[in-house]
Amino acid sequence: MNWFMKTSCIRELLPRIYIEIALFKCYRFLHDVDMKQTFARIAKQIRGIAHPVISTYLYMFLSRIGLEVMPNEKEYLFIVTHDMLEMIKYLPNNKMGAYLPAI
Repeated sequence: MNWFMKTSCIRELLPRIYIEIALFKCYRFLHDVDMKQTFARIAKQIRGIAHPVISTYLYMFLSRIGLEVMPNEKEYLFIVTHDMLEMIKYLPNNKMGAYLPAI
């Protein structure tokens, strides 16, 4: 539990989210953690990343780890899909080339 507390103390949003997603496989050692809520919380935190390409890669990393850890849970994927569709609306056409490899 100590490492999860240390991760939550990281002030910068981007490294904290990457480390938290990378540690998801270790959450199985904690018995009182609701994984559904944790995935939904991280998906909502990614909304704080203003750069659309970086947030897209974070969403894809979260989705990949989520499918490995909880293959039957899809609720956080609805959040990810909705947020990505909202981002696409505001992207200029010349930026779509950087956005598509993540998808």
